[in-house]
Amino acid sequence: MKRLNVLILENEPVTCQSLVQILQKLGVVNIFTASNHKEAFGLALQYRFHIMLSAVKIDGRYDGVETVKSLRGLYSFAVIFICSYNDEKTLLKVSEVEFIGYLLKPYRVDEIETLVAIAIKKYNFLDDEGVLKVSGAYSFDCYKNILYKNGNIITLTKKERLFFSLFFHNLDVVLPYNILDEILWTNTNVHNNTRRTFLYRIRKRFPGLDFKIIRNVGILPNQAY
Repeated sequence: MKRLNVLILENEPVTCQSLVQILQKLGVVNIFTASNHKEAFGLALQYRFHIMLSAVKIDGRYDGVETVKSLRGLYSFAVIFICSYNDEKTLLKVSEVEFIGYLLKPYRVDEIETLVAIAIKKYNFLDDEGVLKVSGAYSFDCYKNILYKNGNIITLTKKERLFFSLFFHNLDVVLPYNILDEILWTNTNVHNNTRRTFLYRIRKRFPGLDFKIIRNVGILPNQAY
């Protein structure tokens, strides 16, 4: 399972380490951990995850379910929820999103193994190379967030890498300015001229990877050129 990327969202260190060890025994190599929404979102921009094991209750403004919703704004992935309770309130909360399974603590190793296998089978994760061809010259590795032109890797700045991660994970979907601003200029008040200049430079440097600008709303990345 060297190509399988798994994200664990859990703010209890002991539980998190236990999940890491279980996944390692199953042969999963690429395991990433986060304890809150901000960490999870940052990792999701750097790597395309196949499976997310998420606690329902985590510290911070966003809980596990709300974090899943946020990350699915970038791309799709399978979700396995982990919780200490199965009360009606918690079950109603997790029912707000699609998920593969719901694990109650204490969980067994074979339960996680089964749910991971179901996720791989359902979504054909290991059969997907993850390389998206968007024009005659360009292609994008959705798992490694690498942009190619004519088969050669293009060196990107940090903002360009974040931009293209959002761009290719939202093809033919309107990407609102507030999300773009939050990711590219975190905790900064972004002026329209700053954003406009950045988008102009993107168009100049990467001809063919165009997008529509929807005034006062956002941008629309286009898949077909």
